[in-house]
Amino acid sequence: MRYSLEQIECITETIRHKHAPARDEALDAKALAAHLGGRIQQTKFVDIGSETMRVHGAKQAQDGRWESVSFTIRVSESDSPYRQNFAAAHALGHLYLHYLKAPEGERVTRFYRISHIDGGVQEIEANLFAGALLMPRREYSEAHQLFKGDLSRLCLLYTSDAAD
Repeated sequence: MRYSLEQIECITETIRHKHAPARDEALDAKALAAHLGGRIQQTKFVDIGSETMRVHGAKQAQDGRWESVSFTIRVSESDSPYRQNFAAAHALGHLYLHYLKAPEGERVTRFYRISHIDGGVQEIEANLFAGALLMPRREYSEAHQLFKGDLSRLCLLYTSDAAD
């Protein structure tokens, strides 16, 4: 893998610190994408091989910051709000890891839904990014201890606001 889990967690921690709601609120990845310059497009069905995200453009300032980032994320309208939230977080992983932080010659502008078997390193990294963005390790560990490992209560903690 190009990025370690620790590197991905550091990136998502920075993003959450800058853009996320209070610590005890679930992160709405679709709203975050819109805030960052993205557009969410609901489609009937996103099948294997379908384009799930396209970066239309971005400009890097002299200080290294990105400006005028424009992208579209496609989610299936038939998916639950929680699945759509994960799909948006996954797409943001591709945006950050495989476009904004990638060397100029390695930037990918189109991403497609592929099977887990054929996913490769970029899909693993985007999944790790989505998980770290939506459920930061420290917060998850604290909640896991608080709820004595009750995963039903943990799910409610991390999904309650994202579906609204």
